[in-house]
Amino acid sequence: MPDGPPPPLVATLVAATTGVVGAWLPWSRKLPAGYTDGKPYYTMEYTPGSITGFDPLSAAAVIVTLLVAGLTAVALRRGRSPAPVSLCGGGVLIVASLLLGREYCSGDRIAVDWGLPVVGVAGLLFVAVGVWTHLRPAPGWDRRG
Repeated sequence: MPDGPPPPLVATLVAATTGVVGAWLPWSRKLPAGYTDGKPYYTMEYTPGSITGFDPLSAAAVIVTLLVAGLTAVALRRGRSPAPVSLCGGGVLIVASLLLGREYCSGDRIAVDWGLPVVGVAGLLFVAVGVWTHLRPAPGWDRRG
């Protein structure tokens, strides 16, 4: 019996931590509306995801991240393959971060900040866990998921 937790569980915990940190970081930042005397000025409109902390968009990312991590950990504990959950949940995070990033970049006043790509990386980590556990199942795993 190997010492320590199984590598897929460690990778799942890293993905979950990455997802929560990415959700907490700002997802967008305002670009200057113009310049006066060489100094930028900004509009007063609110941009979702522009503050550090959790708002409704990032709370949804946290819920998906923790749900996928929890279900993956339960599947690993019960000797089942977590591949379907990890692949689907990671895919949701990747697609959501790509769509929001495209939406933010479609205007000329908003740019993507650090949090959104970090959530996308968490999705990639979950997909990697899913692929890993599907291609290299542990002995005795039930591959039905």
